[in-house]
Amino acid sequence: MAGGLAGALPPWVVPFVAQMLLFTLLVGMAASVDTKALRERFRRCCGVFFGLAFQFFLLPFIGYLTVSILDLKPVYGISLLAVTASPGGAYSNWWCSIFNADLALSIAMTTCSTVASVVMTPVNLYMYMSIKYGKVPSLNFGRLVGSIAVAVAAIFTGLGISLYFPGKRQLANKLGNMAGIFLMVFSAIVSSGGDQPLWDKEPSFYLATILPCLLALTVSFALGWLAPCLSAPEAVAVTVETCYQNTGLALTIALASFDGPERSEAASVPLFYGIVQVAILPLFLFVAWKCGLTYAPADATFAKVICQSWQPLGGPQVAVETASTDGVESETKDDDSRLGDASLAQIASKGEDSMADVESGAFLTVVPTDSDQDDDKDRQPMS
Repeated sequence: MAGGLAGALPPWVVPFVAQMLLFTLLVGMAASVDTKALRERFRRCCGVFFGLAFQFFLLPFIGYLTVSILDLKPVYGISLLAVTASPGGAYSNWWCSIFNADLALSIAMTTCSTVASVVMTPVNLYMYMSIKYGKVPSLNFGRLVGSIAVAVAAIFTGLGISLYFPGKRQLANKLGNMAGIFLMVFSAIVSSGGDQPLWDKEPSFYLATILPCLLALTVSFALGWLAPCLSAPEAVAVTVETCYQNTGLALTIALASFDGPERSEAASVPLFYGIVQVAILPLFLFVAWKCGLTYAPADATFAKVICQSWQPLGGPQVAVETASTDGVESETKDDDSRLGDASLAQIASKGEDSMADVESGAFLTVVPTDSDQDDDKDRQPMS
């Protein structure tokens, strides 16, 4: 498997550079999140609950069904089970940031799923591999714990920056986006030149690798959309987190499970799944944006959507005010263009009486607190 640039470098260089770029990406994404918004997502816990359930129960089960129905040979089936049991791909945060799904929920889910994967990833692997193939996986717990430690350290570093230096959130977002681009390019370069090409497999290989991503996307978004406690941007974020997998960890498990020529075949599954998720999820996010399901306005230009941040500050702080004097209606502050229909759903989820007031003719007026006024510059779109 060592080919191309990876084979020409000392063995420690590629993982070191990849981990540094990953660390920078996660720091940038976490540092661009308003800590009030993150606390709110943990307090409500609905989005995190749905996300963890989809990541550790729905997708692994879909992977098992795919392996069983298509009756994949062990070299492909075990590798696919490793992919569907390995959540926590850091790019999920990046995609949510680029297309303005709920980034705070994405960070919250990444934090929880990364820690939970210490237990849940081995449990799912042992259970489904034993049922289907009567074989237990070879796990490198040192690699697993090391990846988790890097992710957790990066997230908490970023959150500390966001908490104590809120004026740096825009810069952190740009830095994280740049790191994401560099990491994607670097991964593509070092993974090229493998021993076996990805384009000479049997049809069942491609069908089996594509199906879990498509089915998980469809089911998770449908359930998230129907959940009364999730806004549209939160449902989009849950969907992205569910489908985007840690293919690096899955690749390590696949390589450790086989010897000789089978190792290259096993590695092709997480490599091709990585291509599938990079193709499908941006398309899904583009459609979600155009349908008004993200925080970015559907009529904004594509360049503004991907280059600016439309994330809300903390979650809408909304009060209800009845228009009174001279028949002049008080106008809603122009935050609804950024929050869309999600704001009403979030208000309702907090148990406010605002929906009744709206029906009786009251007008929603955004009332910023003192802290919001101090951080008002953080709400402006990034240029």
